[in-house]
Amino acid sequence: MPSTSVPPQGPSNPHHRKIELQSPLDLTYLQANLWQCAQEKAKLHTGAAAAGAPTSAKPAEFILLGGSSGSGGSEEKQAREKKEQSDAVHALVSAFLSATWANALPSISINGLDNHQREEIEGVDYRYAAFDGKLQQRVASLYAEVEALTAQVSRLRREAPTRGAAAYAEAVRGVMDEDDDLWRRRRQVEDEEEQQQNQVGLQLEQVRSGWHEDVQSMYERGVDDLVRLAGLKRSDGDGRGGSSDASLTETVGKVQRARSVAMEFE
Repeated sequence: MPSTSVPPQGPSNPHHRKIELQSPLDLTYLQANLWQCAQEKAKLHTGAAAAGAPTSAKPAEFILLGGSSGSGGSEEKQAREKKEQSDAVHALVSAFLSATWANALPSISINGLDNHQREEIEGVDYRYAAFDGKLQQRVASLYAEVEALTAQVSRLRREAPTRGAAAYAEAVRGVMDEDDDLWRRRRQVEDEEEQQQNQVGLQLEQVRSGWHEDVQSMYERGVDDLVRLAGLKRSDGDGRGGSSDASLTETVGKVQRARSVAMEFE
């Protein structure tokens, strides 16, 4: 019997609804049942089941002790031919089932996901695990935890600025109260010291001896210097007013006149 293979068809029509399976185990179950049914049909029609039955056995009294009869070789040849035919049928059935599943997979979705062959990548081995309800519950609980944490973060974003501002304002008020208390204590100490000074009065040191004479002499010396600068003479009769000291103004005038005469001679 010649071996033929059915080429896989292209993707299914997107307008048609796909066959929905809940778990990869469902697909495995269908493949196993179809393979078992095909094997039973092949055995039924090829006679492989009947080939193993001892239909050609003879009674014990006709068994030859010196060797096998001539019909044994033909039986072995027939069994070998049947086995070759059975193997060929099994190969054709396997090829047909593989092509059938290859064409059917694009039209099957497992748990909402498309069942398609992945591209072969060097060093990457794709493995498909059966659906696990415990893992699904674990994933659902993790998603619930993520949502709870997200809600907590959102609540903190709304409430944290208000709490931070209130805490900062409370800290600032505390520092200001401490500064006010410190200022009040210092002010109270200063008021007490000022009150004590007012009660005692201003304490002045005693004037040293000869202080009045020194002040008078310094005053007279300053007045004399001012008089000489103005080019005047003292009109008082203290004995020093009659002196004809040249004033500073006259001296400056003489110097300027001498300088102008020298410039003319040059």
